[in-house]
Amino acid sequence: MQVVKLILFLTGLLNLSMAMNIGRIQNEELSPGFHKQELKLPGGEILKYGVWMPAMNPGDTVPLILALHYGGEVVPWYGMSFMEILVEPAFRDLGGIIVAPDCPGDGWADPVSEQAVIALLEHSIESLAVDKNRIVVTGFSMGGMGSWFLAEKYPGKFSAAIPVAGRPDGNDKIKIPIYAIHGAKDEIVKVDPVKQAIKKLRKNGANAKLVIVSDLSHYQTSAYVDPLKVTTYWLKRVWKAQLKERGPEDF
Repeated sequence: MQVVKLILFLTGLLNLSMAMNIGRIQNEELSPGFHKQELKLPGGEILKYGVWMPAMNPGDTVPLILALHYGGEVVPWYGMSFMEILVEPAFRDLGGIIVAPDCPGDGWADPVSEQAVIALLEHSIESLAVDKNRIVVTGFSMGGMGSWFLAEKYPGKFSAAIPVAGRPDGNDKIKIPIYAIHGAKDEIVKVDPVKQAIKKLRKNGANAKLVIVSDLSHYQTSAYVDPLKVTTYWLKRVWKAQLKERGPEDF
């Protein structure tokens, strides 16, 4: 009996030690630049994701950009490569943290992906110097569709959404500010449904904006850097207005 108790005690110590080590790995301070990271999800699965860390001063809190990649074969750190070619160059001057997960399910609206993204979001808020009032979701193509989906389902978690070349799926109840970017020559995701969705949102009183880039088609991902970069100024205006509504004590 004593042997059994000893084995159980030692097993408990080992599990605690492993949990503490995982926590240290996940919460270690990251230097400025790109990092490949992994997060153990509640079900035991491992979510791979990329992180961009800006240069920060001690005590700073900064915006968080959740970046959702396009479709295709999801090889390890697929989200990070997407972040490198589009999201980081566009938001470099914003000075925020960017997290870009690999899609673990069948699209970003898939329940598996949805749960993984929310877990990553909560982990990022807990472990990084994030300003919870300045969290944004953006994405391209499939990731744009995911941005529409998350903006409608989780308005309390995001201050704004910026879908790029993404089709809305009846997302006409979005309450948070949304800035959609679309190529006029997009041959995969037509712009008309986006126009209709933005029109409905405006009719419902939402802060909804659509920018149509005249010379871009769907597969020119890196060419969307400049249109996405412009949203930095829009975001700052949105955050200023939201701060005014909340009052400085909630900032």
